[in-house]
Amino acid sequence: MAAAVSPDLMAQAVIDAAITSVPAAAEKYGVTRKTIYVWRKAVGSNPAVLRAVTEKKAAADRAWAEQIPACLEACIDYLHRAAVESQNKTPEMVHAIAGALKMVSEVAATWKVLDVHLERFRGGAVPKVLPFLPAGGNGNGDGKAAATGE
Repeated sequence: MAAAVSPDLMAQAVIDAAITSVPAAAEKYGVTRKTIYVWRKAVGSNPAVLRAVTEKKAAADRAWAEQIPACLEACIDYLHRAAVESQNKTPEMVHAIAGALKMVSEVAATWKVLDVHLERFRGGAVPKVLPFLPAGGNGNGDGKAAATGE
């Protein structure tokens, strides 16, 4: 019989998978990819896991909210200086900073997608801004989270 896994561990793994990838999270937590998918599904069917994901996401949001603006500003400032001051301009550095800027922007977008998923699992409506997401938290399109696990 497998040992019980805490909702906090499941939540952290689900968030890590959303930020990095399912294979990376599976490796980090020493589980299979299938386990990560099962834990992700638990967000919609287990109130304790949903609560843990919501709390961990809120804590991460607060940390990111403090760091992202400064990071974006530094990247944009460097790109501006590299374009204006020829001694700081090397194609490799401009490419590296542009790549970093892109990654920070993608992480910010990932957080928005997580917000939509969490709202869906809470029974809220999925905003029309992200039409590629299924409407129902339980897969049946009604916008409600499943009442029980499968």
